[in-house]
Amino acid sequence: MLAARMLHKAKQGNRLQQRIEGGDMPPMSKWRRLEAEGVAPEFPRYTEEDLRCLTVGVYQLKLAPQYTHDHLNDGNYVIYISDDVTGVIGAKVQSRHSSAKQYRCWVEYAEGTILAWYCQCKAGSRVVGMCAHVTSVLWYMCIQRHQSTPASGVRNWGDCVSDARL
Repeated sequence: MLAARMLHKAKQGNRLQQRIEGGDMPPMSKWRRLEAEGVAPEFPRYTEEDLRCLTVGVYQLKLAPQYTHDHLNDGNYVIYISDDVTGVIGAKVQSRHSSAKQYRCWVEYAEGTILAWYCQCKAGSRVVGMCAHVTSVLWYMCIQRHQSTPASGVRNWGDCVSDARL
């Protein structure tokens, strides 16, 4: 069933990418910034197994918790929404390879399901699987924000160092 779904998706283009690049949506600079907790409650709630089906593998899911941890702002992921576009969220995700590079990602959803995704990174327009940036956004929105233990922001690695003099 997964193989059939992959073949079907491979024949389709990335329609969300076409909408964004075609000017059907306002640029993200005109979108409103929200903490992820403020995003509509109808955003789908997936399990890691559900996300594994979307990512078509485990590599991106293994990166998602650390990517998410690195992008939290006071315990919340920053999400962008547009009052002119319903059912689409956006995010800006820092590249883990270059501190000067930030990618814009979008996820289209309807109640209970993820419909499409697009990221401006090199691998972000694929429809079979997804890049680690989109996976990070989805992992946070679908799983982490519903956990009873809130995620923390950037980790202070100094807490892990012992004083050698002691």
